[in-house]
Amino acid sequence: MTVRIASTTPARRRALKAIAATGASSLAGMLGVPRVFAQGKAPIRIGVVLPLSGAYAAQGTAGARGIQLLAEQTNANGGLLGRQVEVLVEDSQLKPQTAVVKATKLIKQDGCQFLMGEISGASTLALLEVADREKTVMVTPYSSPEAVTGTRGTRYEFRTYSNAYIQAAIAADYVTKNIGKKWAVMAADYAYGQDYTNHLRKFVPSLGGTIVAETFPALGTTDFVSHLQQVSSGDPDVLWMVEYGRDATVALNQAASLGLKKKMALGLCVANSEQVAGMQPGVFDGTYSFVMWYPNRDSPASRAFVKAYYDKHNAYSEAAGIHYIGAQVLFAAVTNAKSTDADAVIAALEGKSFDTIKGTILLRAYDHQAVQSYYIGKGATTKDFAIPIYEPVHTYAADVVEKDFMPPPDPKLNPVRWRQKS
Repeated sequence: MTVRIASTTPARRRALKAIAATGASSLAGMLGVPRVFAQGKAPIRIGVVLPLSGAYAAQGTAGARGIQLLAEQTNANGGLLGRQVEVLVEDSQLKPQTAVVKATKLIKQDGCQFLMGEISGASTLALLEVADREKTVMVTPYSSPEAVTGTRGTRYEFRTYSNAYIQAAIAADYVTKNIGKKWAVMAADYAYGQDYTNHLRKFVPSLGGTIVAETFPALGTTDFVSHLQQVSSGDPDVLWMVEYGRDATVALNQAASLGLKKKMALGLCVANSEQVAGMQPGVFDGTYSFVMWYPNRDSPASRAFVKAYYDKHNAYSEAAGIHYIGAQVLFAAVTNAKSTDADAVIAALEGKSFDTIKGTILLRAYDHQAVQSYYIGKGATTKDFAIPIYEPVHTYAADVVEKDFMPPPDPKLNPVRWRQKS
């Protein structure tokens, strides 16, 4: 196995070497399990663009490892279509233009047939243009701006994660009905944070609540104190933080240090084990979050993934599981299509259901947005699991989500760019 590490910063080198040690490729090494594959058939290459440096580095590194784990397992069982799967990983550096350059390289130079990524909303939106231009199927396991499968969507893009509309609608429903009607919102000042907040402005009042304060720290903020003081001054029932990764860790730590946990409920837009790992003792317990999947999910498939990942990396990871799910969907579609041809794989994805480690996921034909169950979780440290977990306090079944908590498949209410072109 050849490992190629590009000249880069110390932080990026550490992330890339960590991935290379697991069997990644391109900047992080070429993944492959020695095995007899179909004679004369080239490998199927998956190009992955994720942040391996910057505020989301821990999540990006774990996400790449999740995809790689499924590739290893698939290769150990004969590969896809009798061909070896190779995963080529590139670092977006959390920069949209860099993501575009790296994705273009993966397709045009490295011969990748498929793309997976990103985490940053801005980078994901930029990657859509690459996928559309190069007619390459792209699966997004972990990025939330509504436009990804809406006004900026492409027929080549499929999202196995939720979006900001779904997250905000479910959070507003649970919090306003069960915790309190007075909201304070602190949201990162980029596409996702603005998108999410715009939805809260609609959903919270419709449920009889009010948003009493808002603030928008820059992505990568390290001192949230002035923002926290500003939004807490209106005596809210809940402070909902639309922050992710290292920013979420820092923000929640500082909110707790200011004594806000004693004055109001605290919540995060989405759950992530990597960001919880950096929280100070006692900070996480009792906080709330929207959850798609978490390592404590109690099903045979989920437990098997958690064990396999832990055995390989000595860690529990929500980000790895979410990306593993995205790869499960893509690999199943290629198998069902019996081809790597983009049109054939699109047909095998569009409107189809897939079994994953979290259960069944349907990719809605209209906009390629996943339909699945979610839950609101409450942070807890228990003897039953090795890391702090989100215990479900209310679950939203997939049919309920599609009916009441998703943008409708209506071009007037939920325009999809590629549908308007067709």
